[in-house]
Amino acid sequence: MGELDFPGLSIQLSFDGATAATHDLVRGSGAFDQLLHGARSLVGAGLGRRIAIFFTEMAHNLEEIPRLLELADGLGVGSVATGALVLCGRASEGSPVSPPEPDQYLRLLDRFDADPALSALYRRLAKVAALEWRRGGAPREEACTFVENPYLSAAGKLYPCVLCHADPYAVTGLFDKSLAEAFAEGAPLWSKLLQASERRPEEIEKCRQCSERLTCAGGCLGRAWGSCGEIMAPDDRCQARLAVSGRPPTQ
Repeated sequence: MGELDFPGLSIQLSFDGATAATHDLVRGSGAFDQLLHGARSLVGAGLGRRIAIFFTEMAHNLEEIPRLLELADGLGVGSVATGALVLCGRASEGSPVSPPEPDQYLRLLDRFDADPALSALYRRLAKVAALEWRRGGAPREEACTFVENPYLSAAGKLYPCVLCHADPYAVTGLFDKSLAEAFAEGAPLWSKLLQASERRPEEIEKCRQCSERLTCAGGCLGRAWGSCGEIMAPDDRCQARLAVSGRPPTQ
């Protein structure tokens, strides 16, 4: 990979904790040590700046985000991004993992506000949704287009987005079709999703009454489907976002 002349190359590594105890709860015993070995091998091959760490925010690991940034900085990776757990798939009912509570996000914000060095590291390296929510109240003017990050499953299904695994809007049988044919088949379905996404802030009762309606524009349709099985359900991060939006940054 180091020999590829491809400026857009990005290697995503999924960290579910900054320690073995938290990461291995999700990925299995020994996974964290293997992940660190892989990361260091990539860095040793000159690919460190190509690495994009992704961290799924969960109740048991949220407080480790500062430690993860320090780990990433020490490794010399290119970026860190996080996103909240969606209650679907392996994280459905009965799972040992769960999304963070709003008060956990508030405590995380307090840590960043109290530590200028940590805040500077964040601005240089990372993007955490909860920290970005309070950076500005500019209206969201564009809805998701559902073609920017399509997701092809191992079963040959093409979903409109990596977060929107909605079978009614998937193109099947991808291994027997060209990519052009698949996109042509999916376009009418995804157009309906785009229209639904644009209607969310007005049609969802909870959104119509919300102070964040203009800035989040009804939130993520894919998360709504994953957590509730409905494209017109509220975003599952509503309570956390409302809590965070009321806490302006101190720096």
